[in-house]
Amino acid sequence: MSGTQRAWAWVAHLRAGGTLPWHAFEAPSEPLVPGTGRLPGAAQLEVLRRLTLVAGEPVDDRLADAVLAASAPGRGQPDLALTGVGDGTEFGPPPADPLLIDPAELLRLAAGLLGDRLAVARPPDRALSPRRFRVPWRDDHRIVGPPALADSVRAALDEAGHRRGRRTPLVVLVADSLDALLADIHRWRLTQGATPRWEWWLGHWARRNALPPRADLLAIAHRWADRVGADRVHVVLGPTPAPVVGELLGTPTAHASVDGLSPAACEVLRSVNAVLRIATPLEESQRLRDEVLLPALAPYAGRVRAVPRRHRDWVTARAADLGAGLLEAGYAVHGDPAVLEAETAGAAAPTADEVLDLALRTLLDLKEGAR
Repeated sequence: MSGTQRAWAWVAHLRAGGTLPWHAFEAPSEPLVPGTGRLPGAAQLEVLRRLTLVAGEPVDDRLADAVLAASAPGRGQPDLALTGVGDGTEFGPPPADPLLIDPAELLRLAAGLLGDRLAVARPPDRALSPRRFRVPWRDDHRIVGPPALADSVRAALDEAGHRRGRRTPLVVLVADSLDALLADIHRWRLTQGATPRWEWWLGHWARRNALPPRADLLAIAHRWADRVGADRVHVVLGPTPAPVVGELLGTPTAHASVDGLSPAACEVLRSVNAVLRIATPLEESQRLRDEVLLPALAPYAGRVRAVPRRHRDWVTARAADLGAGLLEAGYAVHGDPAVLEAETAGAAAPTADEVLDLALRTLLDLKEGAR
């Protein structure tokens, strides 16, 4: 049997739900009629094989067709031929064993498939709510700080039944350690469509010896002090600020859990962002991210990323500067400013295989939502 016939037999094997890798596949003794058209690339075939492993059952024909016909977006390797197939031309990249392809290349292909599926996704129907106008004296507080931590405090106040009603708001700036704050801000930026890697983004600010605007607690406190007065700005430091905030506002509040995407889920989101920013208009891509992709990734929560050791001293020094600046400015600080310098037990960088596995799981989760 020729190499091409064996390759087509492997394609049929994968379509039927088989998971044998290319090097271990033995073609049937009876020659098969080769398929029509061009053989799928090695990366496409490996993604289909891994999808079947993740699903635990054969992938449906429509998704299999989409995988085998896909081309990876962005810069990277072109489609690769299978080893043992073809005439060994000297042009283009050499044929590849699918099992040896860099998982980052397979992730690039999976991200493109996710972007295509999102582009035709049907977000859940939303009931139209009457338009509401903000009345200044209805809000007696503003919770500001790292997105996930601030959201958890707001949710805890709502759950505790806090009633609003003070003309001049009390501004409460919440924060944990600076390294967790930075990781939370980077994770939030990914939910808004950003694409920089965690290490690059952190290194960018370290080289400038500056903090991102959302992490510069002293500048945030100064801006609010100019609006409402320094005496109405409180800073609550610590991993569980909700009870302290509740005490300030006169509403007993329980501890609030801070949830967020795991590092692997963040990498899936970052990879898909690179596809959506090209494939769909800005407003539409954000809608798809908020209503389809983020809910699909929400079950995969985890700790924020750890700060690389090479940036540890810079983060500690900037945290010390923030703590001293808040005290010198005379703001009401609740908690020990040394909390800002503490090293959070962040998660290590996910492996390429972990990110690829989660991307494929998300692709399977979204298949029912496609038109």
